[in-house]
Amino acid sequence: MRWLVRLVALIAVAAALGGGRSGETLAASGSGGALVIDCNTVASGVQSACAYAAGATFSVRVNVAKAPAGGFFAHQTKVRWNDAQIDYLPASDLATENLWSSCTFPVRRDNQTGGPADPSVLYACVPFPQLAQGETAAGPILQLQLRCQQNGATSLTLVPRLGDTQLGSHFLDANGSAIDPALTAATVTCGPAYAVAWGADATPASMNASDTANIALAFTNAGSMTWPAGGANPVRLSYHWRAGACPGTSTAVWDGRRATLPGDIAPSGAVSGLPLQIVTPSTAGTYCLVYDLVHEGVAWFSGRGAATLARTVTVNPRSYGVTWGAHTTPASITEGATVGVNLSFTNTSTFTWPVAGANPVRLSYHWRTGACPGTGTAVWDGRRAALPGDTVSGATIAGLPLQLAAPATAGTYCLVYDLVHEGVAWFSGRGASTLPVTVTITERPYDVAWGAHTTPATMAAGTQVGVNVSFTNAGGLTWPSGGPNPVRLSYHWRAGACPGTSTAVWDGQRAVLPGDVATGGTVSGLPLQIVTPLAPGPYCLVYDLVHEGVTWFGRQGAATLAVSVTVS
Repeated sequence: MRWLVRLVALIAVAAALGGGRSGETLAASGSGGALVIDCNTVASGVQSACAYAAGATFSVRVNVAKAPAGGFFAHQTKVRWNDAQIDYLPASDLATENLWSSCTFPVRRDNQTGGPADPSVLYACVPFPQLAQGETAAGPILQLQLRCQQNGATSLTLVPRLGDTQLGSHFLDANGSAIDPALTAATVTCGPAYAVAWGADATPASMNASDTANIALAFTNAGSMTWPAGGANPVRLSYHWRAGACPGTSTAVWDGRRATLPGDIAPSGAVSGLPLQIVTPSTAGTYCLVYDLVHEGVAWFSGRGAATLARTVTVNPRSYGVTWGAHTTPASITEGATVGVNLSFTNTSTFTWPVAGANPVRLSYHWRTGACPGTGTAVWDGRRAALPGDTVSGATIAGLPLQLAAPATAGTYCLVYDLVHEGVAWFSGRGASTLPVTVTITERPYDVAWGAHTTPATMAAGTQVGVNVSFTNAGGLTWPSGGPNPVRLSYHWRAGACPGTSTAVWDGQRAVLPGDVATGGTVSGLPLQIVTPLAPGPYCLVYDLVHEGVTWFGRQGAATLAVSVTVS
């Protein structure tokens, strides 16, 4: 009982008075253990840095992070803050602030009112009867309710015993002597949840319409909320476009592109030089570019009262331009052939040519009839070649490969190289230069137009069947009927119905032409003996011409005549 009386007396003196009286002391038995402040009792773990909106009420705890050797038998805790930012809300029943299960007699002194100029609370707890063994468990011993009353940051500190007139924070041992623990503070920031302080930016005074620009921005989290970089509702840097000089008269584009934060940004945390890709409006004019932050799925910061950063920007009309360099266009191409060429050219537009996205820039061409500049359009939409990457204004693309599909009819043509902004415009339609090259399209040497034939639908296996076939020389080469390399009518057999699955017989019987056949000449009803396969089944009989010792017409791209035949 004497131990308890001494303990209560010591704590009551410290709590009831504004300071210690002259001559009053508390014996010390040494140091040990640790006390720590947790400024967010909702979050898991001990939080040492917290932010709350102005006017928000929140709870903090004092935890025994480590008990002293031998445990403790009572404690006194003094928590101090900046009175301008934080207001203490004392519980009507002080026992409800106690979280130490062994506490029997709690004592509290609210120093905010009627005491010293010391924004703090003093709280002590004594168990009765005296504990048989000292408390060795870690855990919470005290919970206080506070309120943010003014924007700003403050430290929640545990006041040490030494040097404090109210004997600060300490444990008591079994003899009533003080044990001084290690003390860990926390920081609380009070203010609006959504707030940003803008720093340096590199916004150009003018940009080109429908162009992109990468702009670096610096800004600081001036609010009470940590900005998450990930998760379901991340915070992103973005922008809006408003018509007219700042502040603008109306919204031209609301949802700008986003830039991801480098990581979670705590209150007072700064982001330096974050790149943001800006897409300019498609129509030229004067605009107000408004930088803003967005809490995805929740709110734009400006909608919650946060400051934006506005810059007046002149958007210039988009200009399409290209300077052509070397190319490998052949002087002549066979009709219907595909030829690979290479071209070099330079971007003299006022915008970067995108390689991808909804509207990429591609290399292409047109065919016009007659020598350049040509008299009319033969083929407008040529094949495309993708650029090697986004091409900024002034950059040169060297030797880009492009596949040319030649017109199907021989003659003189003007091949016009052009660029196309897919889904937007051909460069030539916006005043850019083209590259015209006169090309001769020659007749295909080997070509044939097939006419009537007398092929039966069914033939007996292993027999010889006579047929008659008509055809016309549609190529540029006269077919010789004699000499070392005559042209002959022949055939192939392919397994399965046409077009067949594989070659069953390649070299068929030959039929001699009645004479040389010039271009445009027709052979009518030429007799040909067909030798059928030995195995019954469905087949594809493919009529073809062969330039003996040179090539089969079909291998040179000439048409063949395929007929499905059942061999029984």
